[in-house]
Amino acid sequence: MRRAAFVAGAAAALAARPAAASESLAELVATFPGTVGIYARTLADGPPYADIRGDEPFASASVIKLVIMTTAYRAYDAGDARPDKLIRLRASDLISGSPVLASASGGDRFTLHTLVDATIRWSDNSAANTLITAFGIDAINETRAPWG
Repeated sequence: MRRAAFVAGAAAALAARPAAASESLAELVATFPGTVGIYARTLADGPPYADIRGDEPFASASVIKLVIMTTAYRAYDAGDARPDKLIRLRASDLISGSPVLASASGGDRFTLHTLVDATIRWSDNSAANTLITAFGIDAINETRAPWG
């Protein structure tokens, strides 16, 4: 819940006044426990909207979940998949850090929509693994390739 509130506050600060976004975000970041880094910009020339620790490296393990979601949406757009398609879980895809699929077992079936939602909304690792299995790592990498 705190993560959602933080993200909503950060988005609101960016939308309100981009020139003052770093100041607003710095105040918000100061209230959040842990180390926070934010870098936001458009593809146009010019300074970033926000740059708080933008030059510091951070672990980015869950960032792949955005690529997984984008891969699913690309498959929907191409007609290769539908959100209501049922996907069977493999026992090997079930790991810790899975609040939605914590009680799931190999062989259980979930819709792509449910798996994407669990991956993004709850950062469910088992749902992410199941989507990687469903679409294939090559498709995930193909989605990510143009992004650098």
